[in-house]
Amino acid sequence: VYGQSIVVASTGRLYAVYTYSVSGNSRVFCAYSDDNGETWAQEAVSTDTAHGQASPAIAIDANDDVHIVWTSYLTPFRLLYSKRSGGSWSVPSTVYAEAYYQVGAAIGVTSTGVVHVVYRRSSGSYYLLNHITCTGGTWGSPTAIFDHSTPWGEGPWDPESCITPVLAIDKNDGVHIAFSRGSG
Repeated sequence: VYGQSIVVASTGRLYAVYTYSVSGNSRVFCAYSDDNGETWAQEAVSTDTAHGQASPAIAIDANDDVHIVWTSYLTPFRLLYSKRSGGSWSVPSTVYAEAYYQVGAAIGVTSTGVVHVVYRRSSGSYYLLNHITCTGGTWGSPTAIFDHSTPWGEGPWDPESCITPVLAIDKNDGVHIAFSRGSG
């Protein structure tokens, strides 16, 4: 089990998202507990057993609906999203797809239901940190919030240092993004 993250609903229900290997490929699962973690019920979020899945992130909205985003190693690579509402998961939808991978996502939902995702994306020779939103079920276009356009091996910063983004949404629906960056 790896890539785990947890949220708490207003009812006290705990939700944890994680990946582990099934039939040789990692898949995304979500488990929930109504007794403070004593027992858990597990649900498969991704049913794709032919392609690996990684780096799930989880958020919960004002209606206690659970939102998950993760990387799928389909070709082209995809950032996928699913929502748990009314006790069942939506069919995973593509947030963004391209030849190079997207990984290390973070997710948050405003009080009005706008889903925000920030993720690290490779362009093939350098890394970007992108932000994308979903309003009314429609994903917008990604916006680069950090463009590390120094090619690999050139410059004082390691292009792979734009990692581990985190996202928080405040009580006024302000979106706050942070990430780590280290020297080469």
